[in-house]
Amino acid sequence: MSHVSMRVRGYHLDGYGHVNNARYLEFMEEGRWAFFDEHPRLIQQLHSAGRAFVVVNLNIDYRAAAVQGDDLQVLTGIVDVGER
Repeated sequence: MSHVSMRVRGYHLDGYGHVNNARYLEFMEEGRWAFFDEHPRLIQQLHSAGRAFVVVNLNIDYRAAAVQGDDLQVLTGIVDVGER
């Protein structure tokens, strides 16, 4: 499991003063790359097998708005490896 900490900056916000919904996808992408950075052999093994990591489905349940100055934690790990 990789762990990324990030602080919400002004450029993450929309006109209402909270994080724009599309920015959460960028935060998750940061987590994905941190995971790859921490597991470089895994990527090599997948490429050798002719496979790659792709996002097939993504669902977000927004529970509360993040605002400027909030500290967020992104935890990333593999739950399942499918055949798509």
